[in-house]
Amino acid sequence: MKNLLKIKTIPIPLALFSLLFVFFFSIFLINKNQTLSSRAALDTSPKQIRITNIGSSSFVVSWITEEKTTGTVLVGETKEPDEIRRDVRDKEKGSDQIYINHYVLVDNLKPQTKYFFKIISNGKSYDNFGKLFEVTTPSLKVPKDNDIAQGKILTPSQSPASGAIVYLSLANTIVQSAITDEGGHWMIPLSTARTVDLSDFSNYDRSAQVEEIFVVGEKETASATLSTNMDNPTPDIILGQNFNFLNQLSLASPTPTFIQNSTSKFETSGSQISGDSPELKIIFPSENEKVNSSLPEFLGTAPKNQKIEIIVESNEKIKDQAIADSDGNWQWTTKIPLSPGEHQITVSYADKDGFIKKTTRKFIVLAAGESDLPSFTATPSGKKATSTPTLIPTATPTRISTPTIKITPTEKPSEVTPTPEKETPATGNLLPIKAFFAAGIITIFIGIAIVFF
Repeated sequence: MKNLLKIKTIPIPLALFSLLFVFFFSIFLINKNQTLSSRAALDTSPKQIRITNIGSSSFVVSWITEEKTTGTVLVGETKEPDEIRRDVRDKEKGSDQIYINHYVLVDNLKPQTKYFFKIISNGKSYDNFGKLFEVTTPSLKVPKDNDIAQGKILTPSQSPASGAIVYLSLANTIVQSAITDEGGHWMIPLSTARTVDLSDFSNYDRSAQVEEIFVVGEKETASATLSTNMDNPTPDIILGQNFNFLNQLSLASPTPTFIQNSTSKFETSGSQISGDSPELKIIFPSENEKVNSSLPEFLGTAPKNQKIEIIVESNEKIKDQAIADSDGNWQWTTKIPLSPGEHQITVSYADKDGFIKKTTRKFIVLAAGESDLPSFTATPSGKKATSTPTLIPTATPTRISTPTIKITPTEKPSEVTPTPEKETPATGNLLPIKAFFAAGIITIFIGIAIVFF
């Protein structure tokens, strides 16, 4: 009877060892749960959305995501688009792959027809701030010649940059784009590029027109300034560098890696780049660019850590300052809304010898409802000065009327609004998270039971 009542116990050393083992193993499982939770929360929303290559039967939608994910476009002639367009690389591979840079050709369209579309990223639907994106295709036309631009993109290690998106900008022309193949090669038909109002093909100079190229890789970007007489092929462009081929000189200063919600623009300055510090430039807006925002964000380059003076002139004169960062990039946003019409921005600074360096750019702010052009906003790494801008009244400039392109406007195209009813969580993430968390809790209770009972 005494033997039956005798309580069985575990030796103290074994009990302590068991308790410590259970404790640390539980911590491991809980940390594993937190890691999976973090991965599940990674942002796969589309950023830097661009609509390019608009023609009578097609257009291109491109964007980036912070993490590799799938991406498609739903397009249609009604506000319930149901036709799927996949990444051009997925058409070749026959299945949806995951990318950081996404490039979708929306083709087989009818001329002079309005199309609605939305982006599907990682199974979630994204529209244009509660509205579908809209593009109206222009009338059918046949180009008079066959002019192309082509080249090769390299990584910083000189290997081919596959899957990089190349954006090419010409004055008064819809931006053109292409994506590099496995060998880093790209090709853009320039003769089919439309004017900004889409009414005709761009009448650019085939031998002396300045071109601006901006390249988006998975980690780095690159830019190049060149002429149409040297774009077939262009000199090799290396990611992480800025080039000015007009003078056959290159600026090898690193360009910033992607920052979320950033939207890059194209420089149009053809001035010489020299030395190891960027010279004064205005990158956005380009000359006579139409801006669909009364508070546009300007960006450019200047000598590293240089304070610059900024003056915007139109109905009013706004004076302010900004400071270039350690890479020579600057950004500035006016705190005072700009009125519709033509404006001019002047950026200047005094060099070490007391000479004034200055650059000027004209741009047009569109009135509300005057155009459906999207308003691209850039967010580089330049530092802002803390001074308050000064407003000085000036004479009223001549207003310039602008044609309409049927693309739904957006205040911040790099930020899109997800459609709640279409948000389908990515599969395969929640189950292991819950399993690991439950296993950790259960293991703790088992350890306590072993030690004390």
